[in-house]
Amino acid sequence: MQEFKLSKDASIFLDLVRSVSAQMVLLGHLLIFLKIYPGANNEKTHALYIQNFGVLAFFILSGFLISYSTKRKVAIGGFKFKNYFFDRFIRIYSAFIPCLFFILFVDVVSFSLFPAEYSYDETFNLKTFLLNVFMLQDYPMIDFRSIFSGNISVATLLNFNLISQPFASGRPLWTLALEWWFYLFFGFLVLHKTIKLNSVLKFFIFLVLAFIPLLNTTFMRGSCLTYVWFMGVLMYFAVSSPLMKSIYNSKILIGAFIFLALLRVFTNKNEAYDFQLALILTIIFALLLNFYSNSSVFNNQTVNTWIRTSANYSFTLYLIHYSIIDFAKNYINEGQSFMGLGALFIICNVLAFSIAYYTEFRHKEFREFFHSRYAV
Repeated sequence: MQEFKLSKDASIFLDLVRSVSAQMVLLGHLLIFLKIYPGANNEKTHALYIQNFGVLAFFILSGFLISYSTKRKVAIGGFKFKNYFFDRFIRIYSAFIPCLFFILFVDVVSFSLFPAEYSYDETFNLKTFLLNVFMLQDYPMIDFRSIFSGNISVATLLNFNLISQPFASGRPLWTLALEWWFYLFFGFLVLHKTIKLNSVLKFFIFLVLAFIPLLNTTFMRGSCLTYVWFMGVLMYFAVSSPLMKSIYNSKILIGAFIFLALLRVFTNKNEAYDFQLALILTIIFALLLNFYSNSSVFNNQTVNTWIRTSANYSFTLYLIHYSIIDFAKNYINEGQSFMGLGALFIICNVLAFSIAYYTEFRHKEFREFFHSRYAV
């Protein structure tokens, strides 16, 4: 069977979704910060904000793209778990660490200038910073003092009263930790045969890596995001199957599911991250990928370049925008909300592009550099 490969149009479509999703998260937070769209405090609105819609799209795409890239590299041959881990580490941390230090800088300035308005005192510390570096934000911590005192129990080992937090104003970082552990679990599941460890140790690692996604489905916030990420994995197998190619590219069918998605958005009033909406979105993305795989729509080179460029800094934008808005709100007076929204929308994009140009844009160069040095 011929190996599945995304067409140029399908690839650009995914970049467009990635870019638009990041902008939706930015816009949603701007609307709430500037009190243009108060959200949960207003009975006329509901919990499904614009930014949550963008996060759902991010997680679906993440599951799809990880499956796609891993399958292609495995098909080439010689791809091992250590290669997978190295690729994921460079891709994520080449942007994450610079952004984490940027958040630190913004919060130092914010705390210095507006100490009375600063609301992240409890998480603005070295311990939380290091927990975030190791992707442990938003997970229950072990109370070692209780263990050393002899109080060893399930409640101690899984203390939900002692939850680690995203560092300072980097509130969106909790979703990054989720994705990171999904990456490791998926990579281990697919490539465990390439790991030279005994079976007992492999099984133990599998249980640990499986436990974290399971923990999210049961106890943690954004509980459906585990299912949403793996929906993206299933979407890859659906789109790459011969059956999908036989489905008629009906614009009416795509339009019908878009209508269902909009209907779900305006009727759902309970869940911040809605499983049913995510399922509909997954079907829409699958149908659109099938459509763009058999069409030639993106023919304007300037538009294509803009889409790819905006997608290339979307991760950085997602990581830093909240801190920028939180700081800048101190300078926006009542009655200047719409002007502030426009200015901050531009500022966030410019700063994200500027940082990403030297970090996220160059993750492939970093990967090749370390690959040549350490033969990973």
